[in-house]
Amino acid sequence: MGTTQTNKIEIIKAATSKINEVDFDNLHFGEVFTDHLFECDFTNGEWQTPIIKPYAPFY
Repeated sequence: MGTTQTNKIEIIKAATSKINEVDFDNLHFGEVFTDHLFECDFTNGEWQTPIIKPYAPFY
């Protein structure tokens, strides 16, 4: 069995939260988004430093 390496996760908190605007009794797929997203690049066969950051468009 291989070894497991744990990296530190960088966390950038969103300036504001939409949690109070969400109607949890009427959730519809693709209409409500989280305040944050997880991103981790895979470069040259290795995972890079993971980051949790405010929701933004993917490029």
